[in-house]
Amino acid sequence: MGIASRTAGRQGARIVRRLIALLAIAGCAQPGIPPGGPQDRDPPLLVRVTPDTNAVNVRPGAIAFQFDEVVSERPQGVPTLADLFIISPSTGPASVSWRRSRVEITPRGGLRPNTTYTVRMLPGLVDLDNNADSTGVTVVFSTGPELATGRIEGRAFDWATGRPAMRAVIEAIALPDSARYATESDSLGAFAITHMPPGRFLLRAHLDQNRNRIVDNRELFDSVTVTLTDSLRREMLAAVRDSLGPGIAAVDVRDSLMLRVTFDRPLDTLFVPRRATFGIRGADSTDVAIDTVLTQADLDRIAADSARTRAIQDSVRAAAAADSIRAADTTRAVATPPARPTGRRPGATTRAPAAAPPDTSDRIVPKPSAKIPVSVVYLRLPQRLRPNSQYRLTADSVVSVTGATRTSQRIFTTPRPTRPDTSAARPDTGRRQP
Repeated sequence: MGIASRTAGRQGARIVRRLIALLAIAGCAQPGIPPGGPQDRDPPLLVRVTPDTNAVNVRPGAIAFQFDEVVSERPQGVPTLADLFIISPSTGPASVSWRRSRVEITPRGGLRPNTTYTVRMLPGLVDLDNNADSTGVTVVFSTGPELATGRIEGRAFDWATGRPAMRAVIEAIALPDSARYATESDSLGAFAITHMPPGRFLLRAHLDQNRNRIVDNRELFDSVTVTLTDSLRREMLAAVRDSLGPGIAAVDVRDSLMLRVTFDRPLDTLFVPRRATFGIRGADSTDVAIDTVLTQADLDRIAADSARTRAIQDSVRAAAAADSIRAADTTRAVATPPARPTGRRPGATTRAPAAAPPDTSDRIVPKPSAKIPVSVVYLRLPQRLRPNSQYRLTADSVVSVTGATRTSQRIFTTPRPTRPDTSAARPDTGRRQP
């Protein structure tokens, strides 16, 4: 009944459009039926799911999605039709069969007894006119007498950037039988795995770049073991997690007194890079001193402090100028104050009050509660580097978010000195034609 009530309006609108098209064809002055017809712009409509949502004591069999028209075997956003469906729990890839307007899903090994299943169809199913469904649907049923009520929810982040991880794959793997409960995070990284039994689970979130639902090399992920009794909430911080420590990826010469050092992995939030962490040596084996090691947050704080200082100084100068003007005005004799006008001039208009700023409270992008790891540091030098010269930068025992340590080196070259443009001052020595 839930699916039927949501789709009744769209079915009615589609029927009305088809009736209008038929009436238009019947009312044509010329004999015969015009070629073609009204263009279909409606996405495929789900009209029935078997078994129905919230059903209990479901017998083993396939899970069927029936649509009001023929659907395509090539959905949008995922490689295959099977990738459009997430079944929880599962023990491996499900079997998906396409039957024109009907799609059937069979979990690997069939439906288990006394188990609550959640089947989620992701947005992206298209019809033969390439109209895509943008909503998806979730169905819950049980092969036992009742539905499980356990719930794990939270939010997933790309930890290095501090931004929510959209469409991250969230999995809760039951221990020890490895049954997987899965979902995807929304545009703000929020996720919820519902209708779970109590027990111990390996909770994992990963940014599946190639959409193959496997944690591949260099893909960001986070994992933690949790014990579920009724419900719990976790924040998942996805990052590169391997056994190799951070290495220097690039050295950019900001100017002759500042270097920007980028690492290929985020640094441990408890690791504080110091002057002793880095060493700079020239081609002639002379060491270059380092004055300060800064992060981007340090540079932003310095810029904010400078802007605040300038604002205070401008305010003091403005107040002093206002005091001078006020002192000059008090020396002038004022006969009588001008009478305040009691009415409007003819044709004058009343200025409308300023509009209130729009409410953007619901657009606030969440941030992780944990400290965001850095992968870029800045080295400020007390003396200028020589132009057009090679230097070797060493980063010693730098620690990653997984605790791995690494020492790395990178050679960089300072830019050539810029030559002043003297073309404007050069005299015109060309001969004039007679």
